Amino acid sequence: MPIVAQTVLIRLATPATVFLAILLVRKMLKCMRTCSCCVETTKAELIVTSLVVLFFFYPKLLHTGLTMFACIPIDDAHLASDPYPQFASANASRGYFVWDVQQACWEGWHLSWVLGLGLPCMLCFCILVPVGMYFMLQRNRASPEGTPSDNYTCCLYHCFTPDRYYWEVVASAQTIVLVAVSTFSFSLGAFHAALLMLVCFACILAMQHIFQPYAFQEVQHMQLMSSTCLVLTATIGLSIFEVGGVAVPRGYTETVGVLGLLANLAFVCWCSWRTAKLGSGMLSDWVVSAWAWLSKKRRTTPPQRRCVRA
Repeated sequence: MPIVAQTVLIRLATPATVFLAILLVRKMLKCMRTCSCCVETTKAELIVTSLVVLFFFYPKLLHTGLTMFACIPIDDAHLASDPYPQFASANASRGYFVWDVQQACWEGWHLSWVLGLGLPCMLCFCILVPVGMYFMLQRNRASPEGTPSDNYTCCLYHCFTPDRYYWEVVASAQTIVLVAVSTFSFSLGAFHAALLMLVCFACILAMQHIFQPYAFQEVQHMQLMSSTCLVLTATIGLSIFEVGGVAVPRGYTETVGVLGLLANLAFVCWCSWRTAKLGSGMLSDWVVSAWAWLSKKRRTTPPQRRCVRA
């Protein structure tokens, strides 16, 4: 098996390994609290753990699945500007695999892996995950509030308004588009990939401004400002590209670079300040609650129970 194929398998198996590790740690903690190792893993725990692992690894899984289809041209003897067309030996018609430039695309083991693993991954990550998430939210919306289904799916919609309960599905679709543009940037070229990324950022900013899906005003402001910074950074990056052989003045490049850096730095400082301001109030409330709980526990301390092992 090629080393690249082994790398793909390791990338795909990492979320499953983390999922099993989290379940194992949760079960060990339950055993320590209940003094019993006969603790069953509930359906809610499985679903919540799966959602958490998927949330963190979803972009990486998308990138791994899409990269199986990413090919880049190396030599092109048909270009009129090529001074030595007779030496263009790496001229496969469909390019070469981006993770292994010695393997021609859609030939040999690459064709087998794309059909056997790439297509199922794309079907699962790009279609089944968003559709399954939508039906889960739709089913939970129809159930009464406070039911078990509401307890383990609230992480998908609790930060959105009731009318925009489905926005996590929209966010997953946005993630798919951004990862796809980033993955196939080798084939598109730097300029066109940056231009397409700018269009995606602008569309995301417009959607956030029009629909305003977040239930918390501070989160809504942070999302709008983060999208604005992304649009500004992408625009600055495009403005310093050399188009048509026209060189960009060095003074202009340095000036817009410094302005973009200052804008992003101001955004980070603003987010840190707002987070610290909100977190200080929450921290003080938590300290007061914890102190009250400890004081009550000291007054009514139950007898200690020892674990008796057979």
